[in-house]
Amino acid sequence: MKRKVLPLLGLFLFCVLFLLLVKLLVAGSFERLVYHWDAPVYLFAFCLISLAITKLIKREVDRRAHRLTDFSKYITLSVVSTLLCALSVIVIATAIETLVFGKHRGAFYYFVDWLFYFTFLGLIINSYISYLYLGDLSKMRENLLLAQRAQVETQLKLLQQKVDPHFLFNNLNVLSSLIEKNPEAASEFVTHFTRLYRYILQHMGAEIVPLDEELAFAKDYIYLVEQRFGKAYRFGVSLAGEQAKDRLIIPTALQGLIENAVKHNEGSARAPLPITIAVDGDYLTVSNHLRPKPSAFYSAGTGLENLQARYRLLTDKPVEVSREAEIFAVRIPLLKVVNT
Repeated sequence: MKRKVLPLLGLFLFCVLFLLLVKLLVAGSFERLVYHWDAPVYLFAFCLISLAITKLIKREVDRRAHRLTDFSKYITLSVVSTLLCALSVIVIATAIETLVFGKHRGAFYYFVDWLFYFTFLGLIINSYISYLYLGDLSKMRENLLLAQRAQVETQLKLLQQKVDPHFLFNNLNVLSSLIEKNPEAASEFVTHFTRLYRYILQHMGAEIVPLDEELAFAKDYIYLVEQRFGKAYRFGVSLAGEQAKDRLIIPTALQGLIENAVKHNEGSARAPLPITIAVDGDYLTVSNHLRPKPSAFYSAGTGLENLQARYRLLTDKPVEVSREAEIFAVRIPLLKVVNT
């Protein structure tokens, strides 16, 4: 209610002061000032009529906006509204003076009225048009932000849906082998395997997850890797509990980096490949010694490019990849929990 009443009160006060200023300029002094207090009421009523006409014209201009540029639309609205409103008010004012009060004035006085109403209503109407323009601009920006948000969410979902089928088949083969050789180990394998896939299903649509949850998920994945490759890969996690507190990460990002290290590097029981996971400031680093496999097998899953694309949609901090003589490292930014 206040949002509607206060602008009307402000407009009425402006009419009072503007008319008082004009009368004072015409009179030349306060002693000669003649001010009819009903005049601001008429002027206020003319303003309301003009604003209503402008609103109707804008609705028509918006309907034909596909034929006009944004600039020409508001120029057209300004010119047409000012001329039409000034003409309408002159006709109404003249009709009231002639029919109600019986006044008949010369052409010069009508010209002065026309000039006055044209100037005053032009100021009011164009101020209103500026207000409408800012409102349309704000709405357009809001719609643009919503569209960009929807696009980002769509891109994230498309990237998250890229799941490697080889991971499922390989682990089912390991499980099949364990069932025959060691049923107890097979039962434990199933526990880690189902816990891992439960995590994937729970966070499939999530943009970010707590770091400690991602670490627990990565440990289940590491268990599966150790069951499949034995002692060929040696994992070191250098991470204190406090370092994971209030930190966020993209779901399956850590698992993807571990998978990438195992997929492209050789390890054996006699010479296990070290893979290190550590927090360095606002980054999580996964590094491994470089022992490239003679022929890297096909990968249809989420790789480094996918991970970099997902992070670009969420933060300005890049995923840093470094390749030195013997060490390959990937640093992914950790996002912070925002307390509201």
